[in-house]
Amino acid sequence: MYFFIAFVGRSGSSYLRGLLDSHPDAACAGEILTPAIMPAGCSVGERLDAMVHNSGKRVSGFKLPVGQMSPATMQFLSEKGYRAIRLWRENKLDQFISMRLAQLNNKWTSLHGAHDIVRFTATPDEMRDYINSYLTNDKSVEAALSGFLHLPMTYERITTKEGADEALRFLDLSPCALKSRFSRQRSGGQRDALENYDELRDCFSDSPFRAYFVE
Repeated sequence: MYFFIAFVGRSGSSYLRGLLDSHPDAACAGEILTPAIMPAGCSVGERLDAMVHNSGKRVSGFKLPVGQMSPATMQFLSEKGYRAIRLWRENKLDQFISMRLAQLNNKWTSLHGAHDIVRFTATPDEMRDYINSYLTNDKSVEAALSGFLHLPMTYERITTKEGADEALRFLDLSPCALKSRFSRQRSGGQRDALENYDELRDCFSDSPFRAYFVE
């Protein structure tokens, strides 16, 4: 069986990849269709043959971010019978904080080490633009998966045993203990990361975004 993780950045895709890759009957590669790392002249089919279809595991997959979901790629995956796990993050403020810290530190997974910059200031417009882009891209991912057998899964749920077990059932994998080699990079809460937390919370007090602020 083949699968892909469909996601918007900073929604826990590396953590989920690590979980699934730790199962003895599964393999999960990273963002192998990223143009910068694709061998010259290599097609999507050739790349997947090399990195997914010949993994030697009964269940094999890879990560596919929203920016790489071209119609041609999605058509190819559909014809191959791929399943998808659609991953998103419920708390968009946490997603925003995760993105900005990754950008400021240029460290995108825990394999790159801990963050050096752990606090920052954001403007209301900056936060609003990022969150609106996440909401738009979440809808784009959902639309791209029309016709695919897929499992909707949140970051908040995949970090629980119940969520991990649900993903295993979806992929017809036997239950077992899973351990991701990727871990959460940010320590502390939202207030610890956002220097102007109170200012932003007050600015969005009458907005639906207020629900993303948690003490």
